[in-house]
Amino acid sequence: MRFNAGIGTQGKAEAEVDVGRMAVSKQATDWAAFKPPSLRNVSKSAPYFHDGSVPTLKAAAQFMASGGAKNKNLTPLLSDKQLSDTELDDVVAFLGSLDCDKKLEQPKLPK
Repeated sequence: MRFNAGIGTQGKAEAEVDVGRMAVSKQATDWAAFKPPSLRNVSKSAPYFHDGSVPTLKAAAQFMASGGAKNKNLTPLLSDKQLSDTELDDVVAFLGSLDCDKKLEQPKLPK
C-alpha cells in the first residue's frame, strides 16, 4: 500500500516533486506516494516522512490529522480530523507506546 500525504509537494512545480512510488510502478496514480514504514519505534525515528521535513512526532501527527497537504493525488483516506490538543497528545502517547526496548532486525528473506 502507498499513500500520498502531500509531503514535498507544497510550493513546488510538479517537475520538482519527488515522484515516489511512481518511479517504480510507472503508474500516474502513484505520483508523490510512498510506502509507510512500520510504526514500531516511531517515537525514536525523527525526523519524519520520506524527506525528513517534519522534526517531531507531534508535528507529524498534527500534519496527518489535519488532512495532509492538498495536491492532485492526495490519498482520499486523509481528512481534517479536527483533533483537540488533548486528542493530539493522546495520539502521540499511543504512538510512543509502540516503542520496543529490544533490537529490531530486518526479517530474513527466503532464498
